[in-house]
Amino acid sequence: MKISYSFAPVLVSLLAEISKKIDTEIIFSLLDKLFNDKVASSEDLGEDLNITISRVNHHIRNFNDSSLLYRKKRLLYLRVAA
Repeated sequence: MKISYSFAPVLVSLLAEISKKIDTEIIFSLLDKLFNDKVASSEDLGEDLNITISRVNHHIRNFNDSSLLYRKKRLLYLRVAA
């Protein structure tokens, strides 16, 4: 399938918006779990949001790179400034 170059910026923009929506959903799901004193894992988040674990992990790596959260063993933690 060929995509015309004039359509490419629109497609990139659309994919970026979808990614931002998933990022937001992951963060809210993580906050909900942590607020309720539950542990959070990629598997839990993927199940809650009905997305694959690999997709959750992709977004988690981006959050980790931005220092928003960190992973310890198989659990996820929100980084809090002291």
